[in-house]
Amino acid sequence: MAKLWVNTMLNHTHMKKGQERSQMCRAGCKAPESRGHILQRCHRSDFKRINRQNNIVQFLASRLRKPRWNIRVEPTIRTSQGRRFPDLVLPSKEQVVVRDVQVVGPRIGMSEALHLKVAKYSVPEVIDQVRGA
Repeated sequence: MAKLWVNTMLNHTHMKKGQERSQMCRAGCKAPESRGHILQRCHRSDFKRINRQNNIVQFLASRLRKPRWNIRVEPTIRTSQGRRFPDLVLPSKEQVVVRDVQVVGPRIGMSEALHLKVAKYSVPEVIDQVRGA
């Protein structure tokens, strides 16, 4: 886990604090334009958000390929609850590691986000498919 907070993003919620002006998103989302909204939900930043996550995944994959891992990037795992798309599956003789990169906003703690991901991927259906592949 890594946490980065630079507090350099101007947004309407911050800039218009205490004013009678609208704090709504400039992209027309009908939501307050907060840092969390821009980073996690706003349709205007979808491409940048997806690109940011893909860059993190590719960086990790390039670093992990060298030592001893045979990496699978974004495999599809079918379950009774729907499909799962972990970013990286790293099988070795000793263990299988599943990595699913996420960039969380300011309202969810990193520990909570981690526990949600662990719960999502530690079900028997996923474990069986990851080990068998």
